[in-house]
Amino acid sequence: MAPLQGELTLSFLTRLAARYHLTIRDLLAAVTDVGGLHNLTGMLYPDSEIHLNTQARTRVSVLCRVPPQVLERALPAWTREEPCGKYEAGPVGRLMRGEEAVAAWGPACPACTATRTGRRVPARRYLAPEERACARHRHWLLYLPGTSGLPVPLGRCPEMIEAQRRHIRLLHRSPIGARAFEVARAVTNSWWDQPWPVEERAWPARLKATRPDDADPDWWKVAARDLVTYPETVALARLLAGHHLQQRTVAASGGHLPYRLGELPALLAELAHELQRPWLAHHLAADTHGPLFTWAHSCVRTQTASAPAAQKALWAVHSAHRPRPLSDLLPHPPAAGGTQPVPGPVKRLRGHSLQAERALTQGLAHARAYAAEYGHLAVPKEDTPGGYPLGQWLANTRARHTRMPAHQAAALSALYPWWHAPWSTLWQRTWHQARDHTEAHGPLQPASGFPTTNYSLGEWLYLQCTRYPTLHPEQQRLLTEIGIDAAAAAAARPRRRNLKASAEEALAHARSYAAEHGNLASVTSATVHEGFRLGQWLANQRNYQRTGHRPLPAGRAQALDAIDPWWCPTWNLRRSGPATAGSRGRPCRAPGKFSGRAAGASASRSGLVFSGDGAAAGAGACGTDAATSASSAADGRAGVLAEQCNCGIPAGADGSFYVSAHPLVGSGDVERGLVGAVRRHYPRSRNLTRAWPPTPAWTVYFFCGPAPTAIERAAPAAPDGAEAPDEDGLDVPNGTDEQPASSRQVSNTGTAASGQAA
Repeated sequence: MAPLQGELTLSFLTRLAARYHLTIRDLLAAVTDVGGLHNLTGMLYPDSEIHLNTQARTRVSVLCRVPPQVLERALPAWTREEPCGKYEAGPVGRLMRGEEAVAAWGPACPACTATRTGRRVPARRYLAPEERACARHRHWLLYLPGTSGLPVPLGRCPEMIEAQRRHIRLLHRSPIGARAFEVARAVTNSWWDQPWPVEERAWPARLKATRPDDADPDWWKVAARDLVTYPETVALARLLAGHHLQQRTVAASGGHLPYRLGELPALLAELAHELQRPWLAHHLAADTHGPLFTWAHSCVRTQTASAPAAQKALWAVHSAHRPRPLSDLLPHPPAAGGTQPVPGPVKRLRGHSLQAERALTQGLAHARAYAAEYGHLAVPKEDTPGGYPLGQWLANTRARHTRMPAHQAAALSALYPWWHAPWSTLWQRTWHQARDHTEAHGPLQPASGFPTTNYSLGEWLYLQCTRYPTLHPEQQRLLTEIGIDAAAAAAARPRRRNLKASAEEALAHARSYAAEHGNLASVTSATVHEGFRLGQWLANQRNYQRTGHRPLPAGRAQALDAIDPWWCPTWNLRRSGPATAGSRGRPCRAPGKFSGRAAGASASRSGLVFSGDGAAAGAGACGTDAATSASSAADGRAGVLAEQCNCGIPAGADGSFYVSAHPLVGSGDVERGLVGAVRRHYPRSRNLTRAWPPTPAWTVYFFCGPAPTAIERAAPAAPDGAEAPDEDGLDVPNGTDEQPASSRQVSNTGTAASGQAA
């Protein structure tokens, strides 16, 4: 007895047992007998398949009197597997159950089987999608789990036979026809699972025409899914496989990844025309997820990345989009006595682990809390609200949003529609800021330069207006919601900065910084205070003050002087600033190095003048009085600064020191030693010896405590014909080498010490 082409092995054995007038169990016992024991594993069901080892296959070949090579060509599962039985040696049989044990299968056409075998015995065959319909006898070969299949008459549905012919023609002409059919099948099955629109007429009529008389309508709607959608699936596969549609889809995208299908009108128009459903374009325009959206998204990405991997992704159907097996969807048949069975637990989608579901639940909880607080999910990637890495979780979820199950994507879309927008989260956050501003202060007035906004928001809005034609269509729609359409964008004017308001904002940050740190001398160009670039602004003000190229307004200079008189120091800022925690309480002179605090102590001992209250505090901190200063000055030894700097000066309230250089008359050796130390510590101080000698010496003032409120500088005029160098090699504010008039005043504190030193 010869097998049918593509027949299941167990179906062939069932027909063979009937030829010998045996049951299938008796035949399997004879084929797998090992010393009176049955070497057979698995359970026997109407939809089971069997795998045999070499010895069992030999016995079957002898019983049916067909060569093994013929059986191998006819039976796809004949040599599929070499099973292991309960015993070490002998023939082995292994029963398997399921729709995809080897491939999709279904019942053989009863009329074709009777013609081929001469007997009306049911058979089962492995069926490709194009073999589901028997055009000769007009039957649909429907697979039903738990049964041997159900042949459904198609006499009232002639479009099914025509769809099969188109399907076969597609497979012959297109090398990607089979993959296009799988994508189309996923699309039509997703439509089948959704509520049908009232305009749909073909599917309800076809469902009613094919339903058996004794079948439950709800049960039949699940079982006949592939049957009813087959014509639309073939039409959609032919459309997707054509290069014309792919080119039109890419052209309609404008180079932007789609956010919703409504942005691809050419694709929707082609679908509506090919499927003969004019209402379909409007129905699909709002879709942001699903197998059709994934295909369109991959189609646009494929044009930018023509690698084989990108081409393969165009026809890949992720597990979340594959149609669920009928065994997971069909309701259980009624139990004995007509009572309804107890529903079992809901099965998870195949390919999704329990751990992934728990992680999703946790992420959704944090996302829900964030959306409730801020009104959006445009979370920066590095943000971790509540200690949970929500920004990273959302970034990972956005990266795989086209492969997510429908219920997961719907849960996130319910929280925030633009959670997977194809533009940056920074753009989305700024748009929310603009929308909140519009709700609080009224229209934005683009033609007037956005006068009601702050400068940064106004600049961003004007930038969007200049880029309006190249923005994503969904971005244009969002801008339209806040009053910026194409006409308003064309008439927009740039945002003008309010210099007075900007200066007041900067001064407010300067006051806050000074109140926190005690001074402004430690502000560098990289300092950022509460999101404001205070360092850059203050560096510009210092540059204007020193060069005079752009004089500061009198009110701004006075305001900065009121905050900190030393806001624009004349020394190198890299040498000033707060001392580190490790430096407090240490000796002020490290071995082989001359420090700024050591210079202050040595200058005090050498009789060099400390001017002002801060100078007295600095000298007193080292235990140096006027008498010690006078005696040290009388020694006049060279290098006295480096020799006598062995004590430590405690840090002041803010841990900073201030330096200022002024010409005085004093001991030459001591002054040369001090100048050499200052040149080593401050490389920019080369001007200190520019006219050395016979110009007056230079004294360096070190203040180890907080900045004094008023610094009175002792600076006698230079002798006639002598050139006075600049302060510490920096530009003098008035642009000359002459000291300011205020620097020639001698304080009461420094007069005695100066006189003793002289």
